[in-house]
Amino acid sequence: MTNEIIELMNKTDFNNGAVKSAYEDLINRDPAANIGDFGKATDARIAEYKDQYGKTYTDGALKEGIRAIIQEEKERAEQAIQQAAQSQVEKRNLIVETANRALNESDNLSSDEITKRVYYNSQMTNELNMKIDSIRTVTDLRVLLSEYLEAAKYDKYKAHAINNNLYLFKNAIKQLADFEQDYALVSFSTFKNEIDDIVTPPKLKVYRKLKEEMDRYATDGGGAARLTMRLTLDKYKNEYGI
Repeated sequence: MTNEIIELMNKTDFNNGAVKSAYEDLINRDPAANIGDFGKATDARIAEYKDQYGKTYTDGALKEGIRAIIQEEKERAEQAIQQAAQSQVEKRNLIVETANRALNESDNLSSDEITKRVYYNSQMTNELNMKIDSIRTVTDLRVLLSEYLEAAKYDKYKAHAINNNLYLFKNAIKQLADFEQDYALVSFSTFKNEIDDIVTPPKLKVYRKLKEEMDRYATDGGGAARLTMRLTLDKYKNEYGI
């Protein structure tokens, strides 16, 4: 299964190795693997213990020793679970903090840049309000979208202004006949994505998608690994009373 963010990282030569590695570790992790092969390791120790003391210890003493082995392996596995869960949190935090920093830095515009963007945005709002009034069909809308996409490709200020006024195109769609609105929305969605590609540097797009995914991401906290361990412990409980 492909991963959109990894594909985007590779496509854009995303060069933050620490973030990429942390993200790959998170998406490729096996939540139940934190404890290793708990049952196999414990069974091996029990078998060795039985071979060594099975003929000399009473059943009670033998079971007591086995219970001690199981407890030791359980504590070792729990420690591994806690370490893995902490590592998971640290990797998520690294991704979020780095993404936030990059996105915030991109918003720190100079006063001259802000002045220019405000001017172009105001001009674009007035211009679009006049042109959108003449839209009657989905064909009219597509012609307008094509015109402004071309303008955005050659002028970064117009591109940002168009991006800030996308809501006006959506308002125009609401004016169309019901049977045309679905077609118009498809065209608008494509247009919106193309404008976003123009105004958003590839590196920032990666950080934005990472931030969105991490906002939805919930760390496992070792629950899957503990469940796996619990199933094995239930077997030992029946055999050895632990």
